[in-house]
Amino acid sequence: MYALARGKINWTLETRGLREDNYHLLDMLMQSVEIYDRLDAERANELTLEIDGDIGIDYRDNIVYKAAVMLQKATGTRQGASLRLEKHIPIGAGMGGGSADAAAALLLLMKLWNVTIPAGELSALALRLGADVPFCLRGGLCRVQGIGESVSKYSFAPSVPLVVVQPCAPLSTKEVFSLCNSYGESNNTALAAEAARTHNYARLCALMTNDLEAVSISLRPEISRAKAELENYGAMRAIMTGSGSAVYGAFSLEAAAIECSRQLKSLYPVCFFTKTYSEGVTL
Repeated sequence: MYALARGKINWTLETRGLREDNYHLLDMLMQSVEIYDRLDAERANELTLEIDGDIGIDYRDNIVYKAAVMLQKATGTRQGASLRLEKHIPIGAGMGGGSADAAAALLLLMKLWNVTIPAGELSALALRLGADVPFCLRGGLCRVQGIGESVSKYSFAPSVPLVVVQPCAPLSTKEVFSLCNSYGESNNTALAAEAARTHNYARLCALMTNDLEAVSISLRPEISRAKAELENYGAMRAIMTGSGSAVYGAFSLEAAAIECSRQLKSLYPVCFFTKTYSEGVTL
């Protein structure tokens, strides 16, 4: 049994303020993309995780293992599983790879173990794992608000050609947010959702916003150069996703995106073509 856990991009990421516990309030338009990690699961007496791809941590510290342990406790099951994670989504890129893996683990193990928990409890458990995990449980095109707990899924999900590059070392999400102290009041997220609904992708690209980008560029100037490279090669718009360090360019034509990806692979070790997608996790 296996699950495909898809990464994501932020069409918009707007900071709205700071809670008393120092968590940022956000308003975001997020969408799944075709690139995915694969998680395989088999019944076993114990809970184990094998990771294909060096991510530099003990598997017990991996979010997939943590999600499995939390699901065991939430459902009261004593069942185990032999898990194997195959990584393809760039790490530390702002593409939600770890969050997607956690969402896949929850959904896959609920199926493997034949257990269920109420939707509200599942969402709360997901939020404890990470701010992007509730979105990854839903996938597709969603407006995400609060600290990640409010997820509204849209029935329309555009398929837009993208080129993604990771031009520099990963960034710490915690550090980026700690340095962000500007809060906006624009309506870009709602307007971007409407542009997606009406298939006005030029308008959608014009509304792409990331309030964390300036902070991330101050830490990794290479992000700014990557944006310029993507637009020089024909992207309608290029922007950082999440807290970085990945940058994506949105294209009007798939052939142009594929050619851009081919050209930029000589400049960036992590560079690939993908498209936005309508699902987050596929079982």
